[in-house]
Amino acid sequence: MAKGFRFFDVERFPNLSIGQAYRVPSQLSLVLDMEVPDTSIELVDPNYYSSFARYRIHHEILERIHGRAKNVTFEEYVRPVDFPAYYHSEKGVLLMQGKKEVIIDCARVFSERSADVSINSRAVDLGKIKPLLTYVKGAWFNLEAAHLRAAGLFGDRVDQSEQYKQAEATGELSAIQVNYEYSGILFVVQITMDGAVILYQNIEPDVELDLLMDVKEKILDRG
Repeated sequence: MAKGFRFFDVERFPNLSIGQAYRVPSQLSLVLDMEVPDTSIELVDPNYYSSFARYRIHHEILERIHGRAKNVTFEEYVRPVDFPAYYHSEKGVLLMQGKKEVIIDCARVFSERSADVSINSRAVDLGKIKPLLTYVKGAWFNLEAAHLRAAGLFGDRVDQSEQYKQAEATGELSAIQVNYEYSGILFVVQITMDGAVILYQNIEPDVELDLLMDVKEKILDRG
């Protein structure tokens, strides 16, 4: 099953003891009975792996949708999500693992509501990193065609095909999937223009973090 990760550069992060949680200050609702989403960070293991500490992030997303449950109508509800994060304090790197919309919303809450957490997301110039990638097997493009906004191309060394060259000339490369060699093993890795790294194989947690940091230092940091 695919697992998505996002790198953040850390300026400030709470100093916690194991089992201790930092809760982002709440914005009190101005409307009676309106839900107030909650976000918190809990330290699970300060010595998780190779200078990485493991955290659990609890984030609630306010979904605005009309519905009814048990004869009660509602216009919004809170969707709670828990996901892991890994922080390397010496390198100032935070990795959050989860779905795109959850992580982006969580990062927004940190930015808007917390003076104790300051993290910066990364964008990636895929055109700049493409020469560093040796075996492209998939690509996604944002297009300006009248009836087509996005297109995906797949196949062995698809970047050498005429279809790829045409899409590259008329659209914007938004994600690229490659065979990435690490420690003599080929891994399927996808990199997106908004800084996500997606892994497609079941990998041991320690190898997973080593692989992600290798991708960051050899590919992302150059793009």
